[in-house]
Amino acid sequence: MKKIFGISISIMISVNIISTTAFGFAVNVYDDNTVTTQNISRKNKIDYQYRNINGILYKRLYDFTANKPLSDWVRA
Repeated sequence: MKKIFGISISIMISVNIISTTAFGFAVNVYDDNTVTTQNISRKNKIDYQYRNINGILYKRLYDFTANKPLSDWVRA
C-alpha cells in the first residue's frame, strides 16, 4: 500500500513539474517582429476644443490624435 501511494505521488509530482515547465516555455517564447509589426488600429481621440474670444465662448471639434481641427469655430 505504501509502495503504490509513494509511486502515485511521485508520478503526480513529475507530471506537474513537466506540465509547468512546458507551459512556462510556451508562455515565454515569442517573436519580437510579430509584436512590433502587427497593425493595431486604435480609435482617434476626438473632443471639443474651447476658446474664449472677447468674452464669447467658441467651440470646435478637434482630433487630438492627429492634432488637427475637424470643424470651424462655432459659438457655444
